[in-house]
Amino acid sequence: MTIGFDRGVGCYSQRLSEAERSAPVVPDQFQHEIATAFNLKGRGLVVLTSCCHRGVVNGISQAQVASGV
Repeated sequence: MTIGFDRGVGCYSQRLSEAERSAPVVPDQFQHEIATAFNLKGRGLVVLTSCCHRGVVNGISQAQVASGV
C-alpha cells in the first residue's frame, strides 16, 4: 500500500510503525479488515465484509478455516 492520502483515499500513517511510515510503499497486512460469517443451514457459508477490496479473499479464507466449511 502507498502511505498517505491521494484524492481522499489512503491510510492513516500515525497507525503505522516508524519503519512503515518512512517507506514509500509497504505490504498491506490487512489488519483493519472486518468480516462476519454465518454457516446457514441448507445455504452454506455467508460472509459479510466491510470495505475490504482485495482483502475479501483473506476474510473468506479465515471464515472457511474457522467454520470448517
